[in-house]
This record gives sequence, C-alpha cells and structure tokens, in this order.
Amino acid sequence: MTLEGKRTCAHAENGQGRYQYSERLSGTFCRRFLLSTAVHAEHITATYKNGVLEAHLPKAVEAQPKRIAVQASNEWSVCSAHTVGGKKVGAVPG
Repeated sequence: MTLEGKRTCAHAENGQGRYQYSERLSGTFCRRFLLSTAVHAEHITATYKNGVLEAHLPKAVEAQPKRIAVQASNEWSVCSAHTVGGKKVGAVPG
C-alpha cells in the first residue's frame, strides 16, 4: 500500500507582518507499507479528519480464516511404533 500526499505550509499573521505560528515544512511525501494479507481492493475506504488519516482495508475472502468441521468418533485408534534415531517411539499397546 502506498500513501502519497502534499503538505502545505500553514501560518497565521498577527496583522503586523509577523507570524504568530507556523506548522511543519511543506512538500510532498510518500509512505509504503507491505501488507501481510490480501485485501479486497474494491472495498477499501479512507477518511481524513482533524489531521488523522483512517484507512479500512477489508481482508479478501481467500485471506479470511476458514472453518473446518471435524467429526470425532468414540473409538480409540492404535498407532504403530516409529523408529527415530534407532529407538522405537510412539508405540501404543493394543
């Protein structure tokens, strides 16, 4: 995501040719962010209010968590033994 903008110099004069205040430098800026999840580009919204930019980037359908139904049975299964480093592990008496 790339945000680009331009700042303008804000200042106010006191009527005598002197500035009462001056805020930040002027010029263009560019900020880039790498998003770790795919977003739904058609539904991105942004607002700018009181100096705060708020962007809403909804996750794409393929990036959202999925539920998988797991069916459990009351039967116990017997695992076979595996050999790891010459030793038998994971043996379940049957």
